[in-house]
Amino acid sequence: MITEDNFLENIQGSDSWTQDTTAASAAQVTCGKNGQMAIVTTDGQMHVKNLVSYADPMGLNRGWHTDSSMTFSQVTIGEGGQMYALSGGKVFFRQGRTDTDAVGTSWEEFPPTEQSFKHIDAGNFELWGVNVFNEVYRRHGSEGESQIDGTGYEWQQYTGTMIFAQSAEEGVVWALDDEHDVWVLRAGTITSGEIINNEPTWTKIPDVKLVYVDVGKEGQLVGLANTGCPFWKKGITDQNPEGVNEWWDLTNDQSNQDTYYKFGTIAMCMTGNMHATLKEGDSALYFRAGVSKEYPYGVEWVRSSVDAGETLKQVSCGYRGYVWAVTTSGNVLKLEGVTADQPQGTSWSNDERSSISHISIGDAGEIWANDYNGNVFYVGDNNNQGWQ
Repeated sequence: MITEDNFLENIQGSDSWTQDTTAASAAQVTCGKNGQMAIVTTDGQMHVKNLVSYADPMGLNRGWHTDSSMTFSQVTIGEGGQMYALSGGKVFFRQGRTDTDAVGTSWEEFPPTEQSFKHIDAGNFELWGVNVFNEVYRRHGSEGESQIDGTGYEWQQYTGTMIFAQSAEEGVVWALDDEHDVWVLRAGTITSGEIINNEPTWTKIPDVKLVYVDVGKEGQLVGLANTGCPFWKKGITDQNPEGVNEWWDLTNDQSNQDTYYKFGTIAMCMTGNMHATLKEGDSALYFRAGVSKEYPYGVEWVRSSVDAGETLKQVSCGYRGYVWAVTTSGNVLKLEGVTADQPQGTSWSNDERSSISHISIGDAGEIWANDYNGNVFYVGDNNNQGWQ
């Protein structure tokens, strides 16, 4: 969660929110193995939550470990728990981190290089970087090995220039160029400790300039273009997690080609259901009807008969099909009665929070939100036990 002001949290069992001034002015946040979390603030300090877990999502002693040993610009945590940081264009690896100690002991600087990096991303024992010239590099482990643990062995440059690169499952990397075109690279298939190299090259996703993407059931990908048109990535499977080089245009319906939809936000649940808010504003969600194994992208958009009573601005859904929304006035609404057979739900309930600008649901039902002042809020499993 990127913030501009303060980081707030609500301690489990409390009836009120507590402002955490230790982590004020957060500029970047990362989450990795077992929900481990770290942030970099606008003044270049790093703050790490220790022993985050589903049972204790706010971490040991509900505080932050502050690291001001250098001026940080970014931090990233991989799926294996490896932590890397950027400072002055240089890359550092955090020593001494374990499953019981997320803080670690010291920073180890990568061997000197001519590269000055502006962005790094840790994946499944992988590390990718983009330098100030928008060149893309991958860090290799010991000589001949693609996996990395620690500082690794050497940087390998990949052809092309990108402004951002994000590693995904099974050696897949998604990237954006300076014209906001979407590219994908297959860097190999990760299988029980080894990577099988497939001589990767970048593949441009044709005719799609996305400003937003969301991942749902079985890695399926849906996105919105800057025009508000929704797209579905074709061909994503366990064997081919990046899909085929084609997008399904969900702008209109199979049953009515003359009906066009342009959305402001879109969300895909872990159940496969999709929900969207209309770009021009509406007091009801639009859900994708006809979602099935044969048609995972559905057959048509249907305006829900469940009216929220005010204009919906943003929607998020995830664990067990939970659906939450934010209105243009900043109110937070929870959609009740959602099931696989009734994705539109039965009614909206108004939550206690207000002045919220964005909300997001995790795969364990945890919910994060931020307000217009940059404050960040947390709530546990679909708010069934109250705000934590």
